[in-house]
Amino acid sequence: MVNSSYEVFEDNFNFLTKETEEYEEYKIFNVTLNPVIGGHAETEDISVLEFANY
Repeated sequence: MVNSSYEVFEDNFNFLTKETEEYEEYKIFNVTLNPVIGGHAETEDISVLEFANY
């Protein structure tokens, strides 16, 4: 692929659900996959082969 690059976030975030007989509880996350002003998610470059493992 021309001009392709691959990155992975350095930190993970936990997405957990909690289900009872009465309800299901979860948090909503918004993830932007391009750099934003004021953003704080750090990434590191990876190879296309490493990316394919995800």
